[in-house]
Amino acid sequence: RMVLRFFDRVAACFRTRIFERLNWDHLPLLESAVLLCTNIAAVCPEGHRLLVPLVQPVCLRIITSPKASEELRGNTITLLANLSMTVAEELRQLRVADALLALVLDSSEVADLGRSVAESVVIYLHGQNQCVEVDRLVQADVVGKYCVPLMESTLRGAEFRGMYPYLMYSARVFQVLARSRAYASALVADSRVVPLLMEATKCRNGPVRMESDLDGRQLALESLASLASYGLFPGAQQFVQEDVPALLAESHSGIRAVAVELWASFNKIFVMSVLLTGHRLEATRQLPPGVWRFEVIPFLFPFLAPA
Repeated sequence: RMVLRFFDRVAACFRTRIFERLNWDHLPLLESAVLLCTNIAAVCPEGHRLLVPLVQPVCLRIITSPKASEELRGNTITLLANLSMTVAEELRQLRVADALLALVLDSSEVADLGRSVAESVVIYLHGQNQCVEVDRLVQADVVGKYCVPLMESTLRGAEFRGMYPYLMYSARVFQVLARSRAYASALVADSRVVPLLMEATKCRNGPVRMESDLDGRQLALESLASLASYGLFPGAQQFVQEDVPALLAESHSGIRAVAVELWASFNKIFVMSVLLTGHRLEATRQLPPGVWRFEVIPFLFPFLAPA
């Protein structure tokens, strides 16, 4: 964060002395500069907009250049993955996905290290709705060849394409795809997906490896909830009965909120009776005005809270 205070000056220096020239004869210097940007993007989302001006003249040229090392290309894609969390629209306008799709689908000479998490970035940027970009990935079996191995490595704490993926980023791939019925169907077509997501929701013994793992568990649970809403979660009733009660007792409010929404979807009659009881209490003035609507309902059923 201290570096971020001066990063506008650092970025200007990078642009004029390193990036504008993009001199491949000074590859170690270029790799160090990109790695610094990647680290800043990972820990300081508020600095992402300072990095956007570097995407087209630097990141896309690195991705498409045969002179770039695998390490440099991989770090550049990791940088884009971090940026996609907050400046996705800007990256879509720069057509970042086109360069990444060409790398993943049309280039057989690039090693896994150089591909990094390119598929994730495309999904983050375009996967919420059915689109040409993600259709191309699905046709190339992105679920079986990328999404499943990514989550398996994440849950084992194993290396994947030269990095150790965080649960939050891996689970987000599934959460984005599960929003669309077409891509949700593609997910469940692979029998490994639902068991992996169920495993990802579980609390592991010992200290939390990363604080973001809690957000990752929430995203995995959101993926399962989306699949269930489309009727694509076999065994959902059993999961709600056996696993959701423990999730309702979690300390993480996001996990609890998704868990209660999933539970409510299988207990609609009970939820309706509670809502009618509360409405009756309020109508007969046994509760102060607004308490039921603005205090009790958000506490019991966060997904029904007034906007």
